Amino acid sequence: MPEEVIDRLLPAKARKTRLKKRLVRQVEALTGKNVENLRWATLQNLNDAFQRFATILDQRFEETINATHGAIRVAYLKRKEHTESIDENLRRLSLAADELHKIRSEIAALNTK
Repeated sequence: MPEEVIDRLLPAKARKTRLKKRLVRQVEALTGKNVENLRWATLQNLNDAFQRFATILDQRFEETINATHGAIRVAYLKRKEHTESIDENLRRLSLAADELHKIRSEIAALNTK
């Protein structure tokens, strides 16, 4: 039997007391439900925010890693070019030194004659 039917049969004071208790229970139930809804929404928002932050952080790490690899590659190529340049200069100077030794030897040979 619904509570409202029983309430109609009771005296006004008892009906009022039962109504207050029923309203308090309903308010507590609604408040609990609303708090749970808020808790869930807040939890979801926090999870979403952390997920977005993690995604952005991963992207930044990836960009940083790629930039670092690029810088290492450029430094390696410059060093390689510099080494090749030094090797070429060394070869050229070595040939020039050999040529100077020949000329010196020829001059020395001419002086002894």
